[in-house]
Amino acid sequence: VRPIRAEEVDEAHGPAAPYAAVGRALIERADLLLCVWNGSPPRGPGGTSEVAALMLERGGLVLWIAVGAPGVKLVA
Repeated sequence: VRPIRAEEVDEAHGPAAPYAAVGRALIERADLLLCVWNGSPPRGPGGTSEVAALMLERGGLVLWIAVGAPGVKLVA
């Protein structure tokens, strides 16, 4: 899965633009991202996989609670 670049989030238009903006604002202010995610690849700007990838690009930590799977994963 190709990570989505920060520039692509900034250029998001249409119905996904607010989600991309919220995800960007979140990772700019956080050191740790807690996400409940099914592990699916990105389907558009602002989704969980995109926000998690951007968080990791910034050097933050992602605590992933996988939907339908036991346990929690810390991704660094």
